[in-house]
Amino acid sequence: RRLARKKRSEIDETRGNETPGEEIKKNHLSENNVWTPLDDYRLLLNIMQTKGNLEQVFAGTKFSCFYTSDQIAHRWETLMYDDKAGVLAQNAITNLHPHTKAQIQTEALFSDEEEDLLRTIKYTTSGGNPDLSCFIKLLEDNP
Repeated sequence: RRLARKKRSEIDETRGNETPGEEIKKNHLSENNVWTPLDDYRLLLNIMQTKGNLEQVFAGTKFSCFYTSDQIAHRWETLMYDDKAGVLAQNAITNLHPHTKAQIQTEALFSDEEEDLLRTIKYTTSGGNPDLSCFIKLLEDNP
């Protein structure tokens, strides 16, 4: 944490000395310069799924590399409140291939409503796991 704070203070001290292009590029990247459009999309998607629960996003989302909960929170705040970073990230996400976005969507966390629906499925402890038809009916009843 001390290293992250030191790095953040170094970034804050040098802010304003860059050209506009360098400033936008720095805002798009995290403190360790590894936030990608894929990571931004995962972050945004999972925050929407969990209704803003950053702890769930931290615990349940697999990013391209390890991010601390502070880094995730900082990136979320940057995307929300820094217009340049938000626009840059949104443009990069828009340019992702539809198949890539679809794959990331299949990895999204369940919302609370989806979790509640899954909890309604009955199974027995004697090896009676629910079969596929149970899940098909659940999807038909709750598209």
